Amino acid sequence: MTTAEKAKPRAEPRASTAPVDCLYTTVQNTSGAEAVFSFLPPHGRTMAAQEQLTVAGNLVDRLAVKTSRRQFQALERALAAGVIAIIATPSVIVYDDTIASGQPLDPQAVGFAGMVDPCWAAPLDPPLAP
Repeated sequence: MTTAEKAKPRAEPRASTAPVDCLYTTVQNTSGAEAVFSFLPPHGRTMAAQEQLTVAGNLVDRLAVKTSRRQFQALERALAAGVIAIIATPSVIVYDDTIASGQPLDPQAVGFAGMVDPCWAAPLDPPLAP
């Protein structure tokens, strides 16, 4: 690779107009006072009373797979004490053989669990495999 090739600026990533809010977890400090939550990424967060914080991905899954269980246990204690609330989490994606694509479950479906179109515009590429 030549020096000119190395200095060549990278192309800007394409801006997406698809809504991606279903890819994030939102939590809220419900303690009534400013509080420190050591389990919030990246290295703990201080949140004002009623402040909301949005983090990429599923916070529960992220903490559950860590080698140390301390952060997950801290989340459990905070939820049990009512000092933090999980307002939103990413949708659960299931594979639908009929349309050969992944679809989010709709927890709001009346009387049964249904599937809805993903919050992002295009189907998963590549689609989720069974």
